[in-house]
Amino acid sequence: MGTSYSIKAATNQLDLKYKVDSLLNSFNSIFSTYDTLSLISKINGSIEDSVCIRDNDSLFLNTLNLAKYVWNNTNGYFDPTVMPLVKYWGFGPHPTLLTKVNQYDIDSILTRIGLDKLIWKWQDGQLCFVKNQQKLLIDLNAIAKGKGVDVIAAYFNQLHIKDYMIEIGGEVRVKGKNNEDQYWKIGIDKPINTKNLADRQNQAIIQLKDEAIASSGNYRNFHEVDGKIVGHTINPISGYAEINDLLGVSVIAEGCAIADAYATGFMAMGYEKAYAVASKIEGIKVLFIKLGGDGESIELVGTNNFESNIVTQN
Repeated sequence: MGTSYSIKAATNQLDLKYKVDSLLNSFNSIFSTYDTLSLISKINGSIEDSVCIRDNDSLFLNTLNLAKYVWNNTNGYFDPTVMPLVKYWGFGPHPTLLTKVNQYDIDSILTRIGLDKLIWKWQDGQLCFVKNQQKLLIDLNAIAKGKGVDVIAAYFNQLHIKDYMIEIGGEVRVKGKNNEDQYWKIGIDKPINTKNLADRQNQAIIQLKDEAIASSGNYRNFHEVDGKIVGHTINPISGYAEINDLLGVSVIAEGCAIADAYATGFMAMGYEKAYAVASKIEGIKVLFIKLGGDGESIELVGTNNFESNIVTQN
């Protein structure tokens, strides 16, 4: 998935790393847009309006259905068909440098954005897609890392591992306690524009009890376009790289995939719209990191008692 992972587990199974790597390699062969031979790349590469694939364990279908659920709940701001816009703005696999924004190009790309333009159904043991737009592309990267975490967590639960912490690309799920017999503590990054990991600082430390957390922000993946710094969060409604007062979002949920998807959707919405939506969704807690009224200070705003998970904050 183009990132790293870190896992801590209380177990005596010496071959666990090998088994986890095997799971992730299999997962990658389905969801990776960086792998031209992956399942999703084959779907995207098809020149036919209709394409059917074999999905023996329905992992792809389950993830796509979950993505549609979040797409509905975020009014389309989380959209797995946003890849053409991501590529246009110079992000994602094999990026090209965008030097000047062209409204005509954006309007043209927007005609093939929207999960409602993709229809899928289970037919004769195959998952079949109908693309209402021939150049429509699917990108599940904004939910795939979280789903990968959930897949490993399910495997650990089958092995009856009671204490673990699983992290893929910053998305985390925990169970039980750490080796100091304390509930797991996870850092939330301060939204500092830097690509140097050594410069990272914590905005807050939170405590999780058999929960997952996913975060999204533009302060790690950004570049300059037309004289302005833009981040990788793309607004699928406007077609533009989203720039607003929302600096970062962290979502706590039971599962990591749904937290991952919501975090991305909320970033694209901006603070006011996202807060209004997040406050009404059961089963998630959200922390918004936003600019203060003076345009310089940082404010932390939580929903559904997120503050109860915070141990320390800066």
